Amino acid sequence: MRVVRHLRREPRPLPRVVLTLGNFDGVHLGHQAIIRRATDEARALGGQAVVLTFEPHPIAVLAPDRAPPLLQPLRDRLALFREHGVATTVLQRFTRAFAALTPEEFVEDFLLRHTDLAHVVVGHNVSFGRGRAGSVETLAELGRRHGFAVDVVGPVAVEGDQVSSTTLRGVLREGDMSRARRMLGRPFAMRGRVV
Repeated sequence: MRVVRHLRREPRPLPRVVLTLGNFDGVHLGHQAIIRRATDEARALGGQAVVLTFEPHPIAVLAPDRAPPLLQPLRDRLALFREHGVATTVLQRFTRAFAALTPEEFVEDFLLRHTDLAHVVVGHNVSFGRGRAGSVETLAELGRRHGFAVDVVGPVAVEGDQVSSTTLRGVLREGDMSRARRMLGRPFAMRGRVV
């Protein structure tokens, strides 16, 4: 899997992109469903599945006092993207200037300028652009205007629990590792230095 840290520095637009975007913290079953749809669509179109993710977490930049604890370090997230068939990950540095882009500027001046965007796959509750003003409907309208398709995935539920990073954090706080495992589709693991 290729990791692109500065999309704006790429010499030419990424070709035939099936894109999904988000934090993907935890790469839980909901995230996996989105990534699977993107990789399936990329295969069908002869394109590449591209994940656009953000570093640091947007809340850590916009409201540091409310930033959630991360479920996994970046390198583990990247390893899971690779494991799930992602061809390219764009690691977008999240800054206040980037957060100030309107939904239209994000799509037209960032995505379309730097990718040959064929298809976008997002979760049902996606929001993007300044003030989280962009929604699934915004993205679909921009897709109609600019010629890319949009697929929406989810929600994904496991035994009555809607799977999300927020729910997963709560489950882990409670120490319910078997429930966490069901939401992740694998055992929860933590990496760190023992001192």
